[in-house]
Amino acid sequence: MTTGATAVDAKLARIRPALNQVSSALRSLAEHGLQRATQATVREISAVAQTAHHARLVRLQRDLDALATAVRRYLERDPAFRPAKFVELVSRVWLLLGAIERALSTARAVADLEPITGVPRRRYDLVDEELHVVAVAASGWVTDSGYVGVTSHLYDLQHQRFLQASMVRPDRMVGPDPTRMLSMTVSDVTPTTMQELCHGAWTLGTVKLSSDLRVSLHGELVIVPTAPVGRSALDPLVVTHAAQIVDRLQSSQLDPVAGVGSTLVLLEPVVVSDVVVDDTQARATAVIRDGQGARLSVTVSIRPENDLLIDNLRALMDEQWRPDGLVARATVAGRSLLLTPLTAVYAQPVTLGRRVGSTHLVHLTIESLARASR
Repeated sequence: MTTGATAVDAKLARIRPALNQVSSALRSLAEHGLQRATQATVREISAVAQTAHHARLVRLQRDLDALATAVRRYLERDPAFRPAKFVELVSRVWLLLGAIERALSTARAVADLEPITGVPRRRYDLVDEELHVVAVAASGWVTDSGYVGVTSHLYDLQHQRFLQASMVRPDRMVGPDPTRMLSMTVSDVTPTTMQELCHGAWTLGTVKLSSDLRVSLHGELVIVPTAPVGRSALDPLVVTHAAQIVDRLQSSQLDPVAGVGSTLVLLEPVVVSDVVVDDTQARATAVIRDGQGARLSVTVSIRPENDLLIDNLRALMDEQWRPDGLVARATVAGRSLLLTPLTAVYAQPVTLGRRVGSTHLVHLTIESLARASR
């Protein structure tokens, strides 16, 4: 047996004991129930998350980190705790365990498992042409596994596809506030800030792209501003009726292991109303009416990273800031259609500040309408 084959066998051999430990911890949680959970339960889940990390079970580790956070919130009586989210995480971990077990029985190399186990870093391949893109939406986010980031959604004009460019940092480095990342430059050698990349049109050179259409913000990426493209870049997102959102979601991947498919949509015209903050349930709700009068519900957890979104939803009720369109992420949970507003679209430009200047897009999770002017 060669040295390379021995190394592969050793890597595969680490996986099964890790799966056994995770299975044991999950079974213990199921037997005792959430009501009997203690801080020792959190420590046990965090410990097996580290075991999964050392076995290169990336997706399993992230779900376990999120599960530990959910249990911790329950113990701390955090209003952000959601029983449905806890059940979802337990189910995902259990399904992942089964999927990895089945794949392990036929795997000859660690790479055979990567479609299920995930990889620490995506593979990015060099694109042999410049890409002409325009920003159509952006969002700031914080994960339960300890990361904070800002994502710019870009439309590739030549290939008529949507790309994502994300800046991600551990929250222990920058804190749980995505807006702190807006002034950061995309790389050490690129003067373009993340907020600038969330607006306007750009030519990208030396592009590295992943199989799921994510742009690597590497040091050699060339970013050059180009002439504005106009409203036409948003056309592929338009839905004229809420029912079309469901039609689009039908073609998305609905996989309990990989996660629930989602899609970006642009509703226009749109009216936002009935924004209500419920402190006892730790959530804010709103109603969005599309051009046909259909009512769509929005629910936002009251968490620090969502404060700006909630304030902006209130502002959107004002006639001054009523948007001409709204870009939102649509997904399905159970029998419910979930809509998360991302970007307000205005026919007349809005001034956001020195770096961005006038823009037709206001990204509701990372930019404040209270500081904007018209």
